[in-house]
Order: sequence, then C-alpha cells, then structure tokens
Amino acid sequence: MQEVIVLVGLIRKIEYVGFIIQPYLCSLSDNPFLTPVERIHSLNIDTLGFIPAGGREIYELSHQLEPEQLIKQFSKKKNTIKDLFEAKAEFTNSVIQPYINKRLSELIEIIINYSIPLFDAVSMPHLYPAERIVVHPGKAQTTLKFEKTEDKTIYRLEAFIDKKKINLTYKGNYILTNQPCYLVTEHKLVTFEKNITGKQLFPFLTKEFIEIPKRMENKYFSTFIKKIVNTSEIKATGFTIKNVSIDPSAVLFYEIDWQRKPCLVLKFIYGEKTILPTNPQKHFTDLQSDDNGFTFFKSSRHFAWEEEQKKLISSLGLTQYDNCFRVNEEEGATDPYVLVEWLIKNRTLLAGKGISIRQEPEKPFNLDEPEIIQEVSEANDWFDLNIVVTVNDLQIPFIKFRKYILQNQREYVLPDGNIFLIPAVWMDRYRQLMIHVNTEGSALRLKKHHYPLLKSLEFKQVDSFAETEESEIEIPELSDVTLRPYQINGFRWLKQLCDLGFGGILADDMGLGKTLQTIALLASYYEYEAPFEIAIPAHKVKLTDNGKQLDIFSQVPEIERTAVPNKPKIESKNCSILIMPASLIYNWANEINRFAPYLKVLIYTGSSRKKSKSLFRKYNVVLTTYGTVRNDIDFLKDYKFLFSILDESQHIKNPVSKTALAVSDINSTHRFVLTGTPVENSLNDLWSQMNFVNPGLLGSLQSFTSYYANPVSKEPESELSEKLLTMIQPFILRRTKESVAPELPEMMETVSYCTMTDEQNELYESEKSKVRNLVFEQLEQENAGSNPIMVLKALMQLRQIANHPRMVDPDSTIESGKFEEVTSKLETIIEENHKVLIFSSFVKHLNLIAEYCENSGYKYSLLTGSSVNRGKIVEEFKQNNEIRIFLISMKAGGVGLNLTEADYVFMLDPWWNPAAERQAVNRAHRIGQHQNVFVYRFITQNSIEEKILKLQEKKKALAETFIRPQEIISGWTKEELMRLFD
Repeated sequence: MQEVIVLVGLIRKIEYVGFIIQPYLCSLSDNPFLTPVERIHSLNIDTLGFIPAGGREIYELSHQLEPEQLIKQFSKKKNTIKDLFEAKAEFTNSVIQPYINKRLSELIEIIINYSIPLFDAVSMPHLYPAERIVVHPGKAQTTLKFEKTEDKTIYRLEAFIDKKKINLTYKGNYILTNQPCYLVTEHKLVTFEKNITGKQLFPFLTKEFIEIPKRMENKYFSTFIKKIVNTSEIKATGFTIKNVSIDPSAVLFYEIDWQRKPCLVLKFIYGEKTILPTNPQKHFTDLQSDDNGFTFFKSSRHFAWEEEQKKLISSLGLTQYDNCFRVNEEEGATDPYVLVEWLIKNRTLLAGKGISIRQEPEKPFNLDEPEIIQEVSEANDWFDLNIVVTVNDLQIPFIKFRKYILQNQREYVLPDGNIFLIPAVWMDRYRQLMIHVNTEGSALRLKKHHYPLLKSLEFKQVDSFAETEESEIEIPELSDVTLRPYQINGFRWLKQLCDLGFGGILADDMGLGKTLQTIALLASYYEYEAPFEIAIPAHKVKLTDNGKQLDIFSQVPEIERTAVPNKPKIESKNCSILIMPASLIYNWANEINRFAPYLKVLIYTGSSRKKSKSLFRKYNVVLTTYGTVRNDIDFLKDYKFLFSILDESQHIKNPVSKTALAVSDINSTHRFVLTGTPVENSLNDLWSQMNFVNPGLLGSLQSFTSYYANPVSKEPESELSEKLLTMIQPFILRRTKESVAPELPEMMETVSYCTMTDEQNELYESEKSKVRNLVFEQLEQENAGSNPIMVLKALMQLRQIANHPRMVDPDSTIESGKFEEVTSKLETIIEENHKVLIFSSFVKHLNLIAEYCENSGYKYSLLTGSSVNRGKIVEEFKQNNEIRIFLISMKAGGVGLNLTEADYVFMLDPWWNPAAERQAVNRAHRIGQHQNVFVYRFITQNSIEEKILKLQEKKKALAETFIRPQEIISGWTKEELMRLFD
C-alpha cells in the first residue's frame, strides 16, 4: 500500500492552559494504525508541500493557544505562563479562559466540518482506529433529580445522549471546554446544550450525587440551585410543584459563525429561560422560596407557537439551518450585509408578530428604514442637487456618503455609535452620480451635460430638460440639395445640442452625409451674411459646382465665386474652424460652395498662411488641418471661434498626443466631431473625443479608465456598460446605412480561403520556424507591446510570404496560391463587365497585380501614397469605362473616396483593424450606389492571415456596445501574439 498523508487533531494537555488541539500530519501505510510524522507549527507552515483541507484553519487557531502566544496576547510584561495564570484569578476566569474556550470550540467545529480524525495525545506514537475520539452529532440532555428529606436534600445530574445514559463517573472522562461544554467520554466527544457549563458538570465526574445539609439549603437553593434548575428537566420529590403557563417571546440574534458567514440565531424566551428551537426539552422548572419552603414552578413548551415563528421567518425569504436562518447561497450567504438589509426590511413586521432583534453590542446596526428626499435646481451651467437622508429623525446630507459609495464601503457610523448601512441599491444607483458630481461644502453640483444621470435617478425637475419640439428648429435654405429625413434629424440633433450648450459626436456610417449635415448647421448660424468668398493661400483653384461630391484628391486650378440672391444680413458672428486631414480640405471647400455658397471660407494651410486674427473676422468658416493646428496652436487659441469641428476625429483618439492636446486648446462656443470610427482600439478613444466636445463629461482619463474602461473591457455586456451608454447616448448620433438608407442595395461579403502552393508552404513554415523562437524569447522578456518593431517585422515577413513569395524576394520563382485565386476571379469580373476596387496594405502586392494586368492587357488605375495627380487618377477610373480595375493602398484610399461606380471590392490581405477594412468597403457601398456590392476577402489558409481573421472576430464587442454598430479591434495581448506563430 502506498503511503498516504492524513491530517489528525491531537488533544494535548498543557499546564495552566488546559487542553488544546494540535494539527499533525500522519502516515497511513500497511500498518493498522496512523503514525504521526510532523506537527504543523509556525516554523514549517509555509514550507510544507501539502497540507490537507482544514489544516491551515486548525493551525491558526491552535497556534493562538500556545503558551507563548497567550503571553503575547494578554501580557505586556515578559511573564511566564505560570505568572500569567496566577497573577489575577479573576482576569484568568473572566477573560483568558473564555478566550481559550472560544478557540477550542471553533477548532472542534472545523474538525467536524472537515471530518478530521481526533485522538488523545496519550495514544501516541501509534494511533489505532479503536482509540479515535468520535464526535457525536447530537447534543446531550440533562435531568436534575431532587430528593428532600428531613435533614438534607440530595440532587443528582444525569446526562443522556440518544436516550442512552452517559456514565459521567467513567475514569477517563474529562471536560475539554467549559462553555460550550464538550465532554470526552469513552472515546466519544459529546457536546452539551449551552445552558450546561463544564463547571456545573464537573462535580458529577467524581460522585453520583451531592448532599446539601438542611442548614445549607436556603443559601444553596437561592444561589446555585436556582441557577441550574432552569437548565434541565427537573424531577423532584419532597417539594411542592406547581404547573404554570408562560407566554413565550422570540428573539433573532444577528451573529457571524465560525465560517465567517452571517446568520440569524432564533431563540425562544420562557420567563428567565432562553432556549434554541432544537432543544428537545419539553418542560421548564423554576424555583422560588418563601416562609413555607421551596416551590418548583413547572411550565410547558409552546411547540405550535414556536413552529409558527419559524414558518414566518422562512416565509420572508430565509432558509433554516438547525437553529440558524440564512439567505440562500446564490443570494449572498457570505455577504454580512444581506441579512442586515433583511432585518431593516422586515423589522416592523417581525415586531408585530412578537419577534425582537438583538445584535452584538460592539457593532450594532441601525435598523430604521431610511428616507431620501432629492431636489434639483438650475444655475447657469450647473444643476444644484439637494439630497438629504433621514434616519431615525437624523438628517444627513447625501454628500457625507460620497466617498463611501466610491470606495464601495457601506458602513457609515452615526453620531450615536450605531452603524447606518448604506443600502446596496444606493451603491449602484448613485455611484455614477458620485463619480461625476462636484462638491462645494455640503452642496452637490453637476454640470448640465450630465443631465442623463439625473433622469435615470428620477429627478422629476429635469424630465423636460433637453426636450425640444422638432418643429421649433427651422431647416436652413441650402442650394442644390434636398436633405433626406435622417439628415434633417441629424441637423436638428446638432442644433438642439448647440441650443443647450453641449457638444456632440456625429458618428454616422460613411456615405450618409456627415459633411452635409454639418454645413446645414453652419448655414443656420451664418445664413445669407454675404456673397460667397473663398480664400486659398498660395493657390488659385477652381471649386466645381457640378452636383457631384469632390473626392479627396481632386485638383482645382483657380477661384470661381458663386453669387447668391441678395438677402437680409443677420448679426455678425465669430467664424468657425473646421479641422481635418489635409486630403479633405478641398472636398469641404467644394461642398460648402455647392450647398451654402453664401458662406465665406478661408483655407488656412500652407507655408504662406497669415497669422492675423483680423483675417478670421472676414470669414464664416476656416478650413485647416490637424498638422496646422498642432503647429499654430499658440496663435489659434487666442481667438474665440463660434464652432470648432473635427472631421475624421479618430486623429485625436490618443488623448495625450500633441494633436489631441492642441485641438483641445481651441477656444470655441460649440464643439463637434465627425467620424465613422469613434472607437478603434479601446474606450480611451471615446474618452478623448467626448472630452473634446464636452470637457469633463466622462471625468478625468484616470478616473474613466478606473471606473469604466477597465471594467467594461473585461465585461462588455455588463450593467455598467449600459450605464455608460445611457450617459453618452444624448451626445452621440450613430446611424447605419441599413437603418436610414434602405434604398442601398444589398452588400454580400465572402471570405475566399486560398491554399498555398507546396513550395510556398515550405518557405512559409521554414521562415516561421526561424522567427518564432526569437519572438517568443522577446515576449517572455518584455511586454507584448514594449518592442513592437521586432514583433511587427516578423509578422510582416510571414504575411508577405502568405500573399506571394515575390513580395519578400522579387527574383523568387515560387508561385502563390492566393495570386492564382485572385487573378482567376478578376478575369471573370472583367469578362462580365464589372468594375472592382482592389485594396491591399502592401504596395508590393498591388504592383504584382498591376504587372499581371499589364501582361493580360487590362487597363487599371493605381493609387498609393506616392501617387501624384490623385484627383485625375480617381476621375479616370470613374469616367473611363475601359478602366475596370482600381488598385488602391489601404492608407491612401481608406477614407474620403466616393467610388460607387464599382460593385466589387477585393481585400487582398486582412488589415489589423477591421474598422479600416470597413471604411475601404464603404468607398463603394454608400449613397449613390445602385448595384449589389460584392466583397471578397482573400485569406491564405493555415497562415498568420487566418489567425488574424479569427482574432478580429473576437474583438468587436466593445464598440458595438457604445458606438453601435461600429466594429473595432483592441490591442493585441501577449498570448494572442504568441498564438499567431502556432
């Protein structure tokens, strides 16, 4: 038989201290006994390799009973254990012995709970099964027998377990603990009801009865007997016994048991007698004396009434466990506050049924139900909140609870020393408010852009706040366009935010007209102020007005003004600034000229731009770039603009970047951002843009990360996500093409999996083996993102081989399975007279397709970051039906293009960010498209591309929760990067 290690408890007697229980590790082998191997003590507890269940708990309690630990606990002097116990007998009996008894009782409970074998240390060194001390599951009952004669009274105490009499005078009997009383008798550990102590039992371990001389009866009966008589069944001869009826009462004691679980212990009180429901005693006897002698008064238990009390408590949602009542495990059995809340809720009902409540005096909870009164008043940009809590006639300003709610601490000490338990529902309901509220003295203030928080908290005074009838917002006159219904709603949404003094994020899908809705907003403020004028430093360009959207690469050679009819001027306003990528400047200029030609526009870019504030006063709108703002912020921040609007606002997603910090310094009355991808990598992207339009709405970046971003990233579908969404929803407008433009044709997406050629696969696996060990070693030494260049270089090498070996080695003769698949589909598309957009993140890949087109006689357009005359390239593809293939690098053509002439889109390789891929697809699937759009994503099987695709699918939930239904990909983790090389 293989040796097995068993945990046992050994009862050992220590001088002065008495009995303690020590944990031992014992060996169980072929022998018919256990052999103690090692005691668990302070010197080996942290080095033992294996400790069975319950071992640490027993050690911790047993260690506290060691003489040196008792000296540390109860003496400031360097006493011996003898000095400690003999110094003050009263202190020993009232403090030290109860301390020892309590810990011994807890030790026994652990032994029972874990079914740990218990032995007496005298059985060592071999512990035979017959010597095991068996813990009896029930409790012993006692009977007191009194026999009165003319000259004396004899009384006996008899104990029974399972109706079998215990031999109290058995030679080996000893009392292990005094209260509760545990008796070791004949290799059994028997526990007595709490009303019997070890002191009361002790005399009967050596004698069967006690004689009380007649001369001592008065003193003995009026003191000792009067106390003990009410603890047991009484049988008396020679005394007067009267039957009486006692109306009982019930008490619930709030306690924490040895498992640190809260419970309510039910006790019944009959006169001076307090018993537990499980006590089998049917009758109680009290003793009174008068001139005629002693009289026993006997009363009976009211079992039916007791049963009603137990049923009542159970009907209120608790579960009975012997004498205790607890909440169910799934409802928070280990939460100490659940039962306190139950008491607060049911205290009045219980009192009406005669059930009172008692608590530990050192930590009493106030059980009055609190009343909360909340009012709000408006003051400029603030809401002043008056929230007062009334507890037992004590009024407490709610601000007192702010730090407790934020720190998730529910216990608030009242002036009278009682503890007010902040309701759990308040911890959840008011937490978001406490995050964002400002405090001044005893007042709570909230910025008005946080009004959604007050609505969710049922502040009736703000029910009508931010509600404006749509008919009250007039639509401005625009040229050459009729706004679609959803665009009218978008304009009114922008205008309403302006009227309330708020900013917003217009996050419509690409192609739904964010530019047009913004121009309508500007037109509503600058309507008919002057004839159109546009100023372009260092350039003379022509802004076309042919009814088509100007793409980001169009070249315009000279200025041509468009006149408008004379209209009455309105009061002059400060100009507005629109900030965007450089590639969108002329698209905006053309759109403004087309839809609101009466607006005066200044293009503020280029090396010859003038830094003159007086120059801005001549214009309604200033168009500039992120780079220009970053460079000129010290000049620009001193001018007060009416609007500051960011297009493609993902450029400020990094809140600590120079660009984000610069645009935040722009001084303007209203702020808006336009983007199709407000969240790309993390919720911090959202914070940066929302903090620009409504500073302070989401708190500081640090608090937002702590309170929102980190928890939501771990659990996107949580209730906290919904709370955050409720707060930001009024300031984000997000519409998809499917929801607002059902006239768009269907878009069908297909993943085309490609198989590598044999030689290509051999090269790929060889290269993967070379780089994986290097990458793994780097990732083990550093965080996944600490050295991205090395990791990305390795990934790039594998991606290129998976696409085509010639991307790594131009002279390679190895063929590519993906290239064959792409060109095969391309031939079919050309034969069927369709147009196709082919996107790749690698210019090398596009060049290979371009070479194929030239060899096949296909005309094509090619647009990369190094292309010149970009506008011409775009127009040739749009206008020339012979050019059916448009090769576009992801970075050069992912945004700003309107290419509805194409109805096929090829994604040659997966991009790290699926949001970027979505933008590329939107070049074809947008307003103006009248054909079904077919999207093919080409993925090389058994390669890094397939793993990228799988990881993309796992990382979409975050933005779908907050900027629905935008797709994003968050940062790669170390484990995810390592899986790429599997």
